Amino acid sequence: MIKFFRRIRQNLLTENKFKKYIVYAIGEIVLVVLGILIALQINTWNEKVQERKEEQKVLLNLRTELTGNLTFLKYIKRNKEGALLSMRVLMDECTNNPDYKNHNLDSLLGKAFIAGWKFVSHTGALTNVLKSDKLNLISNDSLKGLLISLPTVIDFVAMEDDSYRSDMHNYYLPFLAKYYQTKNITNEINQLEIDWTSEPSRFKRNPEDLLNNPEFESVLNSQLIFMKFSLFSIQYLEQAFETILPIIEEEIDNNHSSVLDNQQFYEDGLPIN
Repeated sequence: MIKFFRRIRQNLLTENKFKKYIVYAIGEIVLVVLGILIALQINTWNEKVQERKEEQKVLLNLRTELTGNLTFLKYIKRNKEGALLSMRVLMDECTNNPDYKNHNLDSLLGKAFIAGWKFVSHTGALTNVLKSDKLNLISNDSLKGLLISLPTVIDFVAMEDDSYRSDMHNYYLPFLAKYYQTKNITNEINQLEIDWTSEPSRFKRNPEDLLNNPEFESVLNSQLIFMKFSLFSIQYLEQAFETILPIIEEEIDNNHSSVLDNQQFYEDGLPIN
């Protein structure tokens, strides 16, 4: 092909057709430039396709991880709502009320004080994205912003839970043990579903010693306040997950369609912007 063009140029020069030679030379330059531009365009297009494929992997990993976290968070939320209900029953119907015998105190106290449900998130995929250049693969700027802010919300929930568990072990449970047999409570709730059979405590205590204690009312009130704040933080995180996941789902669908279209277009002809 090169020899062919060279022969044409030589013939034009030999025949003193200088103007035609100039026109031909310009045309040849244009063809070369077009070839280079097409090659660059194909290369750029291939890079974009590869980036979309990498973005798709990132989005799929995030979807799996965040969906699992949301499922577990809803489970924790239900348990905390149950704990809050038990606290309200204790406060409204049991404290300083002789009708407490209508309730199972072991179960109520267990859910209110011992069922220290804690949300433990899995953030391997999220951390990997945020601490690497994979974040730049995500083309949706709104999604990037939401992902960047998500660890702060997760950490806030963890901080609330850690604070509660610290108070539970350092104060609430020692206080409860002074006035009530916690062995009966753990036998009743068996929250970890451990396969055991244990006899009730051989020690007897009057439940009214606990229920008529003004300090118990204060402790219970503190528990109520904490649980309300804890549920608020969980609901906020739940909302964050439920905002992010549909966006990820939409981006996954868009990327999948885009990759398929580009592959088909590449098979049919050269890509053109």
